[in-house]
Amino acid sequence: MDLEFKRGSLYTRKNIGEICFPGKGRPAGGPWDTGYVSVENNLIIFMNIGIPGKTGHDFDNNFDEETNTITWYGKPNTHSKQPTFQKLLNGEITPYFFARWNQKP
Repeated sequence: MDLEFKRGSLYTRKNIGEICFPGKGRPAGGPWDTGYVSVENNLIIFMNIGIPGKTGHDFDNNFDEETNTITWYGKPNTHSKQPTFQKLLNGEITPYFFARWNQKP
């Protein structure tokens, strides 16, 4: 499944769900409300930069505008040997990053 997102555009989780599941929308709760979720061969990543998330975790996520580099930390107790991260590192899934810098944008 190829997803159509425009870099630099604003999206809500609801908008993202409609793109991922046209006519149906995103499932309620679960990973759609925190962290990241797999949708077929894509990884939808919701990251906060400089602010804590809903769970209170405040990771050192960053976006470097000069190099267009994202530094992203997964959920607590996740690591690079887990299947999702192995697929990400091996290029088997495509990441889509959605960042917010404000608690309630």
